Amino acid sequence: MSTYDPADEAFDAAKKSFRHELNDKKLYDDIIADSDTMDDVYQTAAKLQEDAASKASMRHLGRWRPFLDVLAGYGQVIEVFVQVKPEILALVWGPIRLILKWSSELMKALDAMAEVTLKIAQALPQFSELVKVFPDNARMKAALALFYGDILHFYRVILKLFRISRWRLFWETLWNQNKQEIDEIVKKIAEHALLMRNEVSVAEIVKADQARARFLAHFKAVQQFQELQKFQCLRTRLNPLEYGDRLDWIRNRVHEGSPKWMLQDKVFQEWLDMSKKEATWLWVQGIPGSGKTYLAAAAVDEAAIQHQTLYVFASYDSQNITSALAITQSLVFQAAAENQILQAIVVGFSERDLASDGRKALELLKSLLIASTGTCIIVDGLDEIEELERRILLQRLDDLVDECSELKILICSRPEDDITKAMSKKSRHLRIDQRNMASIQRYVNHKTQEWMALQDFDQQTASEISGLLSPLAARANGMFLYARIVLDNLAQLSTIEEIQRELKALPTDMNAAYRRALSKIYNLQPLMQERALKVLGWIGCAPTPMTTLEIEQALSIDASTEEIPSIISSVNFLKLCGPIVEIVNDKLQFVHFTVKEYIFSPQIDGSIRTKDANETLAIANLNYLCSGIRDLDSADSDSHIRRSILAGDYRLLDYAAWYWADLTLIAAQNADPCSIITGLISRAASEVENYDFKPDEESFKPKIEDNALKRLPDQGRDMLIAACRFRRDERQFDWTTTNADTWVNLDPTATSKIVVRVKQCFELLLCSNDTHDDASAQPCRSDCRRAALQRHYGPHFYKCPYFSCPYSRRGFVSRQARDDHEKVHGRPWKCPFTSCQFSMIGFRSQHRKDIHVKRFHQDESALISTVDADRMASSDFDNLDEHEAQPLLFILVRADNTEAVQRLLVSSSGRKIKPDALAAARASAARQGSMAMTQLLTLEGKTPLPVSIVIYAVQSEDVEFAKWGLSRANRSDINTRPFNKLMLRTASDEIHLLWVAILKRPYLVGMSLFGKAVFNDVKDNPLWEERLALTWRLLMDESHFRYQIMSASSRILVALASSTMSATLGKTFLTSCGEDACGSTFMKNSKKAALEIAVKKSTREAAEFMKILIEHHALVCHYEGGLPQRLPYEGWVGPKGIQKWLGITWRELIDQTWGPLKD
Repeated sequence: MSTYDPADEAFDAAKKSFRHELNDKKLYDDIIADSDTMDDVYQTAAKLQEDAASKASMRHLGRWRPFLDVLAGYGQVIEVFVQVKPEILALVWGPIRLILKWSSELMKALDAMAEVTLKIAQALPQFSELVKVFPDNARMKAALALFYGDILHFYRVILKLFRISRWRLFWETLWNQNKQEIDEIVKKIAEHALLMRNEVSVAEIVKADQARARFLAHFKAVQQFQELQKFQCLRTRLNPLEYGDRLDWIRNRVHEGSPKWMLQDKVFQEWLDMSKKEATWLWVQGIPGSGKTYLAAAAVDEAAIQHQTLYVFASYDSQNITSALAITQSLVFQAAAENQILQAIVVGFSERDLASDGRKALELLKSLLIASTGTCIIVDGLDEIEELERRILLQRLDDLVDECSELKILICSRPEDDITKAMSKKSRHLRIDQRNMASIQRYVNHKTQEWMALQDFDQQTASEISGLLSPLAARANGMFLYARIVLDNLAQLSTIEEIQRELKALPTDMNAAYRRALSKIYNLQPLMQERALKVLGWIGCAPTPMTTLEIEQALSIDASTEEIPSIISSVNFLKLCGPIVEIVNDKLQFVHFTVKEYIFSPQIDGSIRTKDANETLAIANLNYLCSGIRDLDSADSDSHIRRSILAGDYRLLDYAAWYWADLTLIAAQNADPCSIITGLISRAASEVENYDFKPDEESFKPKIEDNALKRLPDQGRDMLIAACRFRRDERQFDWTTTNADTWVNLDPTATSKIVVRVKQCFELLLCSNDTHDDASAQPCRSDCRRAALQRHYGPHFYKCPYFSCPYSRRGFVSRQARDDHEKVHGRPWKCPFTSCQFSMIGFRSQHRKDIHVKRFHQDESALISTVDADRMASSDFDNLDEHEAQPLLFILVRADNTEAVQRLLVSSSGRKIKPDALAAARASAARQGSMAMTQLLTLEGKTPLPVSIVIYAVQSEDVEFAKWGLSRANRSDINTRPFNKLMLRTASDEIHLLWVAILKRPYLVGMSLFGKAVFNDVKDNPLWEERLALTWRLLMDESHFRYQIMSASSRILVALASSTMSATLGKTFLTSCGEDACGSTFMKNSKKAALEIAVKKSTREAAEFMKILIEHHALVCHYEGGLPQRLPYEGWVGPKGIQKWLGITWRELIDQTWGPLKD
């Protein structure tokens, strides 16, 4: 009968713990199977030392010897005292042999391991001496078991590092992350060795072993918590784009079976297979509303079954915050979300680089993907990202693919020209709208059944309606959105007659569906029509989406409001605005970005003007702020505020307080002189004035200048400009409800004071119970106001106290979530000049810090040595010498201090500044877009301006600055290829028209706008091409210019045919020449010459170009015997293949223009 031995149990427990924590059965089995001995370990070390001799790394391997010797002594003692199974000793020798091999692959790893094993060797006792201390078997076995656990713990930590894929890339981060635990192991070994020297009992040894187990469990939990906290803090500080809620929202709306065709498609299956390297890219493309986003969500779920899957759901309504950098950041945090080791790598990366350097952020993402096994990245809505940013994003995804062997990319988008060009050659394609008719039919059937189940139709009516709906899927032409709009519209009809009338005349296309929805709004009663149009306008122009609760209150306010009206019932926005809107996360939005494109298009009847929508929203916010919310001075003000909160008076407060100034500034800039907005600004200046306002002259104040603002009354204009500056103050990132006394009086209005008071009172109304819906929670207090608060403010009661944080308005559902979030606010980018207040305050982004340093501290250290600070600020510039005046000029120009520059220039020292220095300062002023400074530094009557100054003026996109520059330009400078290229690509239509007006002057225009160079400059960009076409049309309106160009028509058309063959440019040129001119002999010859070039090519461009020439009567026949005869083009490559591109033959094309010709 065997006796119980606690030492044997300790050995077995240590072995089981090692196997469990290692969590790698194959590695564990390999260690056991090798059955290494200490001799094997010495041989491995000797072999590695021999191989390393040529690499100067022998010193590292030599430093392992003390540890190996101690292990050898341990093994000898354990074989004497303990009858252990072979695998017990295998776990002593096997891991260290692997660690030797792996660490020798990287010098830094070898050095680190040599150092730590030396520390362990010094901490472990000499086991041959330990035998003398513990002569009895029981105590010796207990001591050996204790150290066995220590050694295996060390092995487990080290093996965990080497098991990470591409551990060499992240060695320093991984080592730093685990060093604390390794140091604790060394400390415990030293403590246990000291315990052994004191000749303790078996019970005390067992107690020490138990204490170690408890300590290590606690240490592991604390370390994991701390690492997770670091990661979460970093994520909160950077606030990356998150798409989880959006994905969940889409999942809940995917009709069962709709994505099945794509998931089973061979192209998709090959994309999902990591072994298919030729199928790295997949482009799921389709027309608007075809269901791309829902298929992307299905692809995410399918890919996540097999691989790590990262995703992006871009949207038009967040275009202003969706950049290539922001998407890269989002992918970084997604990649590390479930992996503690990768989280440590992210935390160890430079926060500044991750926040502001797209290329370095990409390098981090690349490292994370390399460390992972198999990743899919799915990007939906690429076409809804601004064109430049999506081009950058595609290039960065290309870079990832080049270096990450197990990576697949799926893009969902419309086939925009730039995306088509980027994706056509490298990706496989799935065209949705040509494959989804069956899915649309399933959707229509399901939605119809749901709807009809709620109606009280008789059998005949139900049958008739089903019949009328039967062609809906076919009529949709691949657009789920079309079917949805039609069906949602039916659900809002109230009579059978209306439904039958609607179905008997289905919309012909998507625009017709939108037109019908908009026409129904215009058929509403006047009050309802006005409200619906306001809501649609606000959805389209609001700087950030408004909640339904905010919009309800905004609608209730008008100019006559003296007290905020009580809202007793909710607005049914879906019924009011029809099927073109939806509610997502309590926010009202369009069902698709094409809705906004349609209803704001000036080409449709009844469209909404952005200017009008912005003005009505600004008016609503101003009326709200002037509606009596300010009365905070009475003794009963806190109780009054609490009553107002419960009545819902402050629904709109956060939105109005934050956005009223920007909305009003835009409205004032676009308003008519007699607009209501002008009077409201004056009213707000009076009624919402902050009597304690203390403007801070030292704060960073962005320049706000606009001629339209000069029409405003002085008081209103000053308040508006000061309020806009307040909202842009860099210090806002530290403003909270707890330090409100330090910043609320920087606001020229009382709105900040009001918001602070309301937030403080709101907190007092919240009961301590966060979990009302939890049945296990403690009963809530009897005066709980949760229901009233939720009705007016939604469920996210707990607001972040930092005013600049999005969660200050958005809030959290629990106090704990808010508190966790609050801990991580920070401003890591500090001004490097210690005398500056921003050296303590810091900046939220590196970009803002760089702007600040450039604006206020450029060359500061160099300047101090020649010009003391007092003299720089002084108005006495006459005492400066010319060497002091010149650098001071550039400092003042960079600061845009025109008043100081003017004084400097008229001073005796300023008059000594050399002309070339003045010219350089003027160029610097123009480069930074300062019209006033550039004019100041331009000598009166000094014309023409250097072309560089004119270019900077145009690039500023300031219309007045560009007008000034163009009017003073040398005529020969503004009609060159580089300048033409600049003007055709400017984002400002007004600046382009200014340039064209100058070109219209007689004898100014040469041929640079009509040659191959300019054709190639606008190639592949429809916007630039259309800009060139518009330029031609405007110029050729002038008869003197039209005849000048027509005389060179042959050269122009031949150049066009020899380069891009643009149908747009060809049609514009021929149309602008006029019908009479096109019939002239020289024009006939020109078209014939161009046609003879085009017929030699079989491309879409050539086919469309030939069609334009034929339609404008290019000479394709000659007459013989009074009958037209065909020229020998029909057998040429272009005419032979034209049907492929145009859908008609060459003969049919000519017959359409000339009539039947004789063969």
